[in-house]
Amino acid sequence: MEPDLDLAALRGRAEQLGLTPGEVVLHRLPPQALWSLATYGLFGRYRHWSRGKAFQRLRVQGELGLQRIYELIVHTEPPQAYVLAGNRPIEDLLVGAHVLGHADFFHRSVWLRGRDVDVGRKVLLHRQRIADYVASHGQTAVESMLDAALLIEAYVAAFGPQDLLGTIARLAPLEPWQRDCLSMVREESLYFQAQERTKIINEGWACFWHLRILRGMDLCPSDRLELAMLHSGLVATAPGSLNPYALGLEILEDVALLAGAPRGAAPTGGALATLLDLAGSADDRALVRDHLSQRSVDRLGISVLMPGTGPSGDVENVRRGLLRQVAGAGRPAVEVEQAVSGCTLRLRHLHDGRDLDLPDAESVLGEVQRLWGAPVLLETMVGAQRVCLRHDGKEVQRDS
Repeated sequence: MEPDLDLAALRGRAEQLGLTPGEVVLHRLPPQALWSLATYGLFGRYRHWSRGKAFQRLRVQGELGLQRIYELIVHTEPPQAYVLAGNRPIEDLLVGAHVLGHADFFHRSVWLRGRDVDVGRKVLLHRQRIADYVASHGQTAVESMLDAALLIEAYVAAFGPQDLLGTIARLAPLEPWQRDCLSMVREESLYFQAQERTKIINEGWACFWHLRILRGMDLCPSDRLELAMLHSGLVATAPGSLNPYALGLEILEDVALLAGAPRGAAPTGGALATLLDLAGSADDRALVRDHLSQRSVDRLGISVLMPGTGPSGDVENVRRGLLRQVAGAGRPAVEVEQAVSGCTLRLRHLHDGRDLDLPDAESVLGEVQRLWGAPVLLETMVGAQRVCLRHDGKEVQRDS
């Protein structure tokens, strides 16, 4: 940690407000390293061509000045905060307070607390095992397995005892190394899924508390103005887009207000207890479902396009639209209905009002069938009509 960022002083202020961020380890990184971390999520993960494309996109945006990453924090024990080298002291002040809000959320949230805190060691082991498989079975064979696993992981949201990738890894007629590749992709996906489902509340929590931490500091007017401008940039929202920082912050501000804390004030007593309980139990779906108000919708200017009627800013319509976006990070939820080795694998899409892109679904189904080694059937809805996609190893058939 460099001496110009006094994290200890910020932590003391956070603890006075009722947070328990604990230790956070800071690292300084150049932009290229932060782009790499943003692409891979963790340092040391196995390489894949799809991530190279994502890195190049971030690099171009960064070099053109279209996007700047000030910090990234990784949920390990203790949390590792990676701060952009070259930040100005006033930027570091905001970054430090924001990081402490994240660290508190990591320790508090039931979805993140204690989950895979040694993930850094695991991904290094995964990378080495995959390198060993490449040496033994060839780059083409290993990359083919990873391609299939990552396509399924990227398209299908549901992970659990009967999740699709886990079912294939357990029951498909695969060689041990192939089974291990699928299991490694699934294990890392579970780690990132927990963060995906808490993205809005996590970023909102960090914003809510960095405001309170910084308001309690002895700063000159010009520094306060610049911090306000930096914060405004963080929560700025382009028309038609969803900014998780802005949405999470606005909902939490509304919750605090309803619990008795004046807007912008540091919550105490019952209001603080209400917020801490919410951070401990809620994911994004619960936050939006239970706490999005008409007041927040109006303040953020959110609307959703309703078929046949145009944009709507009614909170019930907005809530339904947002819930579809935050569920599974926008990916379809597919459950395994029946899985017996050597027999047809039966899958069902949990339709939430959004139809599948059928060409994409057919491509994914082809990879599932290739791994499963037997026919695969997926039931879904298109509009109000039931549709079954069946892949027999040669082609996809659609039955209505």
